[in-house]
Amino acid sequence: MGSFLGTGVRFRYHFFGVDMAYYNIEKVVKHNNNEKKSKYKALVRHKQHGKIIFKKQKTFQYKDAATKWAKKMVYDIEHNQQFEQTSLTLVTVGKLITQYIDSLNKGNRPLGRTAQYSLKQTLRYPIAKTSLRAFCEHDIIVFAQHRKEALTKPKPQTIDTDICILRGVFRHAYSLFKYDVDETPFRRAYPTLRRLQLVSKSQNRDRRLEDGEYDLFANALSEYQCSAKSNIPLYDIFQLSLLTCLRVSELCNLRWVDLNKSNKTIVVRGRKDPQGRQPDSRIPLLSNSFEILTSQPELDERILPVNPRSVTAGFRRVRKSLGIEDLRYHDLRREAASRLIEQGYSLNQVAILTGHKDLKILHNIYINLRPEALF
Repeated sequence: MGSFLGTGVRFRYHFFGVDMAYYNIEKVVKHNNNEKKSKYKALVRHKQHGKIIFKKQKTFQYKDAATKWAKKMVYDIEHNQQFEQTSLTLVTVGKLITQYIDSLNKGNRPLGRTAQYSLKQTLRYPIAKTSLRAFCEHDIIVFAQHRKEALTKPKPQTIDTDICILRGVFRHAYSLFKYDVDETPFRRAYPTLRRLQLVSKSQNRDRRLEDGEYDLFANALSEYQCSAKSNIPLYDIFQLSLLTCLRVSELCNLRWVDLNKSNKTIVVRGRKDPQGRQPDSRIPLLSNSFEILTSQPELDERILPVNPRSVTAGFRRVRKSLGIEDLRYHDLRREAASRLIEQGYSLNQVAILTGHKDLKILHNIYINLRPEALF
């Protein structure tokens, strides 16, 4: 064991055979409003046969705290026999993704459809074969270039979503599997990704039903629902989407037991939220939405026992037959919220139906008022 002092940096080495665990403490000085503020960054590495198989860093306000943490990490590496089993050399990005998908799908909140599709798609690219030990920002850049060259020609916004989802896997790698990786490669990669225009943020959509489109859809969906083509009440769901502001998944999850016929309200279960699922919320059934719901046959515990994906697929087929472009089913949620505002409801009142806690998000993303509505 030995130690020496460098320029503001202290190293401590532990030698054992061909293995070596060591740490260094670095003083980091930041200037903020003409004031100097010092912090101490502790970095721990572990080498085997000359290759780094483990590294972790953490920043502290005090040098003593940084040194104490680093010493404990080195001690744990020397004495933890399970460390060999989680060597970053032996684990690939693909293995981490697979374990992450399996772990989340066994929990109370399974991985979402978009994230699951994105991660399974990532498994088909060379990045999946990269070991966690060797993983760096260059691998992210190459992955983005591969995605850009794909046959589907994804937009920079789509590539950005794929990288953000992969970044989330790395964010939870240690807490779930004790793989000591972090998001540093992603932070370092983003300036280059933007410089090469491989990624960009999605622009807020403002699409609403244009003149005549409502009547076209209403007639076509009514015919579709009455025909033998499908057993999905597509017209009723279309109308409910415009009256309740609910997502199609929320509509298809409404239950008879949650319907209060005396005051015409219903409980919406498991509403979507960026930080997790919101508590169940009760919303009013405005206009004739109550009559539409109660007219459904009681075939299941759900009022509309259909797959949301089947609803959106049927909507796309009808939209294509009408020759209408650039209208997604989710745009109906914006149409519904905007209509309520135009009818005189306040943002707070509309938020009861949409489920938004942040009124700024509701206003910026889901409200698109027409100038003529002001007259």
